Amino acid sequence: MILFDSGFPTMRTNVEQEVIMEQEKNQKKEQILADLRQKIQKMEGFKPEALHNMVKFNIPTLDDAFPGKAFPLGMVHEFTCKGQEGTAAAFGFSACIFSEIAKQGGAILWITKSKEVYPPGLIQYGIDPARVVFVELRKDREALWAMEEGLKTKGLSVVIGEVTDADLTATRRLQLATEESGVTGFLMRVDPKLTGSSSCFTSWRVESIPSQFEDGMPGVGFPRWEVELLKVRNGTPGKWQLEWKGKQFHLVADYEEQAPPNIHYENNVVRIAG
Repeated sequence: MILFDSGFPTMRTNVEQEVIMEQEKNQKKEQILADLRQKIQKMEGFKPEALHNMVKFNIPTLDDAFPGKAFPLGMVHEFTCKGQEGTAAAFGFSACIFSEIAKQGGAILWITKSKEVYPPGLIQYGIDPARVVFVELRKDREALWAMEEGLKTKGLSVVIGEVTDADLTATRRLQLATEESGVTGFLMRVDPKLTGSSSCFTSWRVESIPSQFEDGMPGVGFPRWEVELLKVRNGTPGKWQLEWKGKQFHLVADYEEQAPPNIHYENNVVRIAG
């Protein structure tokens, strides 16, 4: 018993040392990977200081999709829109984002192909229409030039550009402009005819989904979208269903966990079953 007891502590110490050594190896590996990610981000134009200039969705699964755990500013974000409904959905969702960016100061430059944007409607997203400068340009070449010049202007906070197509060279020029100034760009590609590579930091697809009035009552509820992050540098693409309520995003699933009341119509009267 004495010999067994005297040997046991030595054996336990060896095991502990092996565990400690393994933990140290793992920490070194994690540090090497973190340094490598930062080097890749620098090569791709994502500066370390940009990690301190972000907008959080306050939805963990969505925030975790980005390299800095939040929506990065000072980059160009691309949205692919199909038809009027898809375009309206993309503009509505992105308006929620750049309304947060605009809180930091600076005007908003909005380059559009038509006069369909209703300025007073921006108020529901927290955007003061008086701070938005609208420019109507119908040709992609002109719109891309204006967007690039806008992204070079540090007095602006956001530049939105509506085009049909933008090739790799054009998006690269936009990305270089925003990396220099720190202005955030939103490139809205409406019914694009060309498909190919893009230098934008993220690429999105947004579609409207049916809203639900409070307490399950019929009517027009808060805006809801199915948002798909198709591409993000050093991040993780994904898909979410979001609702804009109380000037912030919420997961639709959080509301649907509580089943709405059973609603039916009887003689043009709405009745709610208990």
